[in-house]
Amino acid sequence: MPIGTFRLDGVLGVGGMGIVFSAYDEQLNRAVAVKVLRPERSSDESARRRFLREARAIAEFQHDHIVPVFHVGEEQDVTISGRAI
Repeated sequence: MPIGTFRLDGVLGVGGMGIVFSAYDEQLNRAVAVKVLRPERSSDESARRRFLREARAIAEFQHDHIVPVFHVGEEQDVTISGRAI
C-alpha cells in the first residue's frame, strides 16, 4: 500500500498513538520505518499535533542509539513520520 513516496510492506508494531510499518522509500531508494497515526485518532486535531510534535522533537536529536527522522507530515490525509532503518 503506497503513502506518498513510501511503499508499506508490513506492520512492525502497534502502539497507542500509531502503527509502525516496514516500508521502502521509492524516492530515496532505501528501506525505512514509517509511523502512521492510528486511523481512529486521525480526526483528533490534538492527537495529530502531538504526533507531529513528537516526530519533530526526535528529529532534533543526533545519537548512535536514536534512528533519525527524515520525514514528517501528512500524505494523502495520513499523518506520518519516516525513519531510515
